[in-house]
Amino acid sequence: MCHFYANPLSFLLADHAKLSRQLLQAEHLEAVRSLESFKSHVEASVEARQLTHAQSLLEDDEYLATQILEQGPRRQEYIQQLLRSLHLLVALGLNLTPLTELYISALSKGIDLSSADSPVLESVKRLGPNEIASLISRLLEAIRAGSPDLDLQGWEDGAEELTRPLNEIRDDIEALAERAKSGPNSLKSKYSAQSRVVRTTVVAQKVQLSHDTATLTDNDKAFTDAIDRLAEVLSRHIQCDAVTSGPLHEAWLYDAKSPYRDVFVPRPSVIFARALTRPHDYISCACCRTNGTLAGTLPTTAILYHLYLEAGALINVADLWSAYLALVGDETDIALDERTALVQFYRGLGELRIMGFVKQSKKKADHIAKLKWM
Repeated sequence: MCHFYANPLSFLLADHAKLSRQLLQAEHLEAVRSLESFKSHVEASVEARQLTHAQSLLEDDEYLATQILEQGPRRQEYIQQLLRSLHLLVALGLNLTPLTELYISALSKGIDLSSADSPVLESVKRLGPNEIASLISRLLEAIRAGSPDLDLQGWEDGAEELTRPLNEIRDDIEALAERAKSGPNSLKSKYSAQSRVVRTTVVAQKVQLSHDTATLTDNDKAFTDAIDRLAEVLSRHIQCDAVTSGPLHEAWLYDAKSPYRDVFVPRPSVIFARALTRPHDYISCACCRTNGTLAGTLPTTAILYHLYLEAGALINVADLWSAYLALVGDETDIALDERTALVQFYRGLGELRIMGFVKQSKKKADHIAKLKWM
């Protein structure tokens, strides 16, 4: 609720079929142009020499509105790709990281199996033929069934570019494994541990160990080629960018830290200080339109707060009263008699005490002390 009420662009999360140009006001377009993601997108467009596109985003409101309305379907495509990639990553069965951590990592860093930081492909390449065939079967079943936990429907009908090569690779590996049964050696790839041999050499009465690759048969080479094709297919289909890389992600990405801190750890003194400094922002009366300066037309508590800011740690109440009376007394335009001014003075002083700005001083009976709080 903090996100939806505090973010004026959150209405872009509505069904894109219901959004229209009439809903986008000039203030919305101005807010979009102030987003960091918008600035990054314009800079990237300039670097890509898409100058007309960048200029239109900055100057043409109708063009910008069209681009904003197109972000709804793009957002849905991104979420779908994210969930599918996470589902397939879990189906591999090679990562013990909980799904929640994978989800957060995918949002913040994206998913890229071909990067040096990802150990997934290396783990896949070290698997044997039976394990890889089982892994492919799990992937195909995941594509067919989807994931109720992620509210993800199966997408077998639209995933031919993924299912077809997976089926071909599985058939090839099963055929190679069946052919290897008639030979003396088991099927292996250049990535498997069986293909690594340790050679011992004695030089000058010192033993030296060196690692070498065992000779691969034609079946082993074909199996290695199938593994390489599988790794390429996985890296192409199990991927997504970080959520912050897309334009207008601020409209729907919710960072829980800052809003929760503002709600559960409120700072009332900041609100009180602003209200007492600029009361016109809250009560909208003509007499309080002073642009933050001290004037006798301000509410009594606001006047005392201005004087409070100018005083030291201990405030002489008599001096504070004299300064207040000089602003609102009979000789000023406000023309309050002394009795009325005194009543308002004590009332304003009591409100400052209730709000936690001052307290009775224990050092001097006729002084009040400032308080510092959140």
